[in-house]
Amino acid sequence: MRRSVKLIVGAVVLCLLVGSYLLVRYKPWADKETTAQTTGKITSEAAGSVQEIFITNPKGKLHIVKSGDTWIVSGAEGKKMDTDALSRFESLFTYLTFDRIIGENPAGGLAPFGLDTPQATAQAKLADGRTVTLLFGNKTPTGGGYYLMKE
Repeated sequence: MRRSVKLIVGAVVLCLLVGSYLLVRYKPWADKETTAQTTGKITSEAAGSVQEIFITNPKGKLHIVKSGDTWIVSGAEGKKMDTDALSRFESLFTYLTFDRIIGENPAGGLAPFGLDTPQATAQAKLADGRTVTLLFGNKTPTGGGYYLMKE
């Protein structure tokens, strides 16, 4: 009889361990995130449609103009520039993605994100006459990016 009691106790302990593991692994009580979209595009203008880029930050202003297939800095035409580095600014408007949306009207306004008075702005004039403006705020808590808003 002692052997059967030990087997029953062992089976009950094994069932409790498996049940505990399943509860911890799948957390049926955990709240599901309600964000509709976690990644996506902020800008997706056609490649080649950006004609001019204006960047403003605390260090000053930069005006980049497309001349044929190359980019030049307005006011520094005679100076040697890394045209590949300048063309990377175009990607701000042709393919910029986000990791998470804060919301349309976040509680506390835009001040906690540094978007009430942006630290930098980037504006592009497109070939079809439209203008696209991006506002850059504070660094994210992880330090891996910045808060950004498309105007």
